[in-house]
Amino acid sequence: MRSPRIILPLFASIIIMAASCSSGACFDETIAYVKASMNSVVSGEVEVLAPDSLSLYGPGMDNEKFYDAQKSITRAMLPLNASKDSCCLVMKINDKRDTLTFWYSSYTHLLSKECGYTIFFNIDSIHFTGYTIDSVKIVKKSVSTALEDNIKIYY
Repeated sequence: MRSPRIILPLFASIIIMAASCSSGACFDETIAYVKASMNSVVSGEVEVLAPDSLSLYGPGMDNEKFYDAQKSITRAMLPLNASKDSCCLVMKINDKRDTLTFWYSSYTHLLSKECGYTIFFNIDSIHFTGYTIDSVKIVKKSVSTALEDNIKIYY
């Protein structure tokens, strides 16, 4: 009869010890993308509007696309190259290609003990070809893991 009295506290202490150990897993976003809202001018009014299709890739990388004719994209996540101070991306909106070129600086940022370091960016300027894209407005120059728009693309 004494064994159940010993087993129950032993089992409870094992459960408590297992729950108190944290795995140290990172559940936060660890990659800083340029967040771009897609905006269209309809009857003189600007509104956030997803293009019929959106493709995004690097020049000469047609087979490795970040977006491949995606529908309903109102906010695109654009990657930058941390090892360079400029990056060129091809954005295909509704079957017309434009080239976006970003100039920026990068720096290392500590996210947390669990997540470690990542690279954040500061956008200096953006140039585009203008076939479909009418204009690009920089809303927030600092690119981080926060879910805030950095640029607005008007097409």
